[in-house]
Amino acid sequence: VSFVAGFNNQVTQSFTAFGTHLVQFQKFEPRFHGPGGPPEEERNRRDLTVEDAWALKRLSKLVKAVSPERYMFGDPPVVKAGRREANSPLVFGGAPDYCEANVHFVDDGRFLSEADLNHVANVAVVGPDVVSVLWPLQDPIDQELTINGRTYRVIGVFEHQGTSFFGSSDNYIAIPITTFDEQFPEVKNSGGDTIHIATVPRRPEDFNALIEEETAILRARRGLKSNQENDFALMTSVGRLRQFQQITGTVAAAMIVIAGIALLVGGVGV
Repeated sequence: VSFVAGFNNQVTQSFTAFGTHLVQFQKFEPRFHGPGGPPEEERNRRDLTVEDAWALKRLSKLVKAVSPERYMFGDPPVVKAGRREANSPLVFGGAPDYCEANVHFVDDGRFLSEADLNHVANVAVVGPDVVSVLWPLQDPIDQELTINGRTYRVIGVFEHQGTSFFGSSDNYIAIPITTFDEQFPEVKNSGGDTIHIATVPRRPEDFNALIEEETAILRARRGLKSNQENDFALMTSVGRLRQFQQITGTVAAAMIVIAGIALLVGGVGV
């Protein structure tokens, strides 16, 4: 039971690291899928797009930050600086609101700007783990690294966040989402969970209203009728945390029952 409690605490810390008011839209429902992947209905959904993200930012009256994000899941690209090679960092395409939406800020230098996106710039923001491997004794700002052979200039370093339930939060590389789409078009065109749109409200008390407002905006853009269900998924950090807590709560209850039975059996043996 103490193990389950410790695991539950770690999961709680991992999800609250994203902020308690995260509202994220994506293609697939936020649940664990078996070896067959998401069900057919979800696989057949239309992809969300970067344009959907910009529409939310333009039309929502309650949103504070909108962050379209594409992630290089699966086989990680090769990241090098000179003869040194990074330890399989997670490379993703981001936009200026990423830091605010994900509570993941820059400690040195700067994050991506609108100009970086507009000019499809070859710039990168790297995590502390990447710095420790590629430039252990140097200032990483303005250094160059390559991602699958393409050269990027380092403009910022993420703050240290340590390890969470999801792995190291310091082994990331962010590049402009426009540059990501140019170098890795296969992610955008994969037909999978190609983009996550992370958002947060201006005020915490607007959390539920933001969900309703943004859902209505996306439904209108996708031409859904009132009797049709959403053809996109919604994930909140609070909702995801509750799902995990229900699972760990069930496991804890089962372990208590098993422990009680063991005690009874032990008593009979005496």
